[in-house]
Amino acid sequence: MKIWILGGKGMLANVCAKICIQRDVQFIADDRSLADITDYDQLLQRAKLVQPTHIINCAAYTDVDQAEKNPELAFLVNATGASFVAKIAKLMDAHFIHISTDYVFSGDQQIPYCEEDTPCPLNVYGASKLEGENLVLDIYPNACVLRTSWVFGAGGKNFISSLLPLLQNQEEVHVIQDQWGCLTYCYDLASVILDLMQERGIYHFVNQGVCSRFDIAKEIFEKLQERVFCKRVIPISVTNYVNMAKRPKFNVLGTQKISKKLNNSPRHWKEALGEFFIDAITV
Repeated sequence: MKIWILGGKGMLANVCAKICIQRDVQFIADDRSLADITDYDQLLQRAKLVQPTHIINCAAYTDVDQAEKNPELAFLVNATGASFVAKIAKLMDAHFIHISTDYVFSGDQQIPYCEEDTPCPLNVYGASKLEGENLVLDIYPNACVLRTSWVFGAGGKNFISSLLPLLQNQEEVHVIQDQWGCLTYCYDLASVILDLMQERGIYHFVNQGVCSRFDIAKEIFEKLQERVFCKRVIPISVTNYVNMAKRPKFNVLGTQKISKKLNNSPRHWKEALGEFFIDAITV
């Protein structure tokens, strides 16, 4: 097995590389300078040099609000780029895992989304990722699409990494309480990606437990209360917060399919968050 990890400077790609090292799996992790997924010719030449048996596409355009201002770039990376990787994976007969998002759903239902539910994205980012999914599976039906949400971990740009400086420097921090989803610890996600190396089709993976961003902020505040300047975390409604992109209200991914396939259920987000602070955070 030789895994080619795309998006090599990103948080998830870095953790996938660490898991490969732990499992003694051969890999090459390439960033955009060596493997730009929007440049088919460059990507193909690099693939011929790497000769992977498996490809993990962690490369993506993930700025949800900026995607509204620059939809062409979002679709170029998340749809066209994904299709280029799928073509090369098929050409090389390499197993392909493509990372996608809960934002392909509208968040209008009150129960977790399963893999068979009909997507209906609310914003450009979600639409670009959905088109990427469709292109990948149309081009290479043996590919695996792994949807996830609210990914966090060391060294990445995410809600938790943005929240920590606010807790350290502001007496009051206001956080949205009426949008719900699921946290996903990057280490857990990367481990599952390596476990899915032979699978095809669509899977969901998140840590267990439904939460709002306020729930997350409150949990972190309680853990770090004596070590941060913040005195209060205050819940607010999404109606009091201005975002360029519309976001789903209840975007919870169900994990029954992947739990059955791997014979193992994801751990609760609070447990994963606790490990994250023990292993990766110095406040």
